[in-house]
Amino acid sequence: MPHITARDIAIFLDLYHYRYLSFSQLVRLHFPAPDSAYNRLRILKREGFVKTFHAPAIAERIFHLDTAGAKLVAAELDTDVKELSWYRYSKTPKDYYYLRHFLAINDFRILITQACVETPITLLGFIPEYIGEKTKQGHVKKYLRDSVKSVLCTLKYSDRCYN
Repeated sequence: MPHITARDIAIFLDLYHYRYLSFSQLVRLHFPAPDSAYNRLRILKREGFVKTFHAPAIAERIFHLDTAGAKLVAAELDTDVKELSWYRYSKTPKDYYYLRHFLAINDFRILITQACVETPITLLGFIPEYIGEKTKQGHVKKYLRDSVKSVLCTLKYSDRCYN
C-alpha cells in the first residue's frame, strides 16, 4: 500500500464532491504537470482508491472514487461510508452526452472555485444539478440555493449594502 499524502486525500475529497473528473481537471486541481499526475493516479488506481473509464466522444480518461478512497473520505469527514452520498459504480454511465455536460459543469465549478481563492470573494458552496429532493409523488425536485447567510460587503461608491 502506498503512503497516502495530503494531496491524495484532497483528490479523494474532490472525486467525492465532483463525482467524476477528467484527467485534465485533476491535473488542474492538484498537480504541477501531467506526468506527475499520470504516475500518481496510476498508483491510486492500482491500489483501489480510484477507478477510471473511457467514454465515447470524450478524449480523456474519466476518474471516480473507488471503495478504498471512499473509506478514506469517510474517515476524513468523520462519518461512516454508509452515510456518504456515494455508491460504488459497477458500470460506466450510459448517457455520454450528459457525462460531457457534467464534465463541462465541473470545469465551470473548478474555474469559479479557483477564481474565488484569488479574490476576497468567498464561495459558500456549489450545488450540483444532480442534487435534489424527492417529492411525495416520487419525482426529484431540483433546487438552487438562492439565499445566502450573512453577507459582509463593502461597496466602493456607497455605504449601502444590498443582501
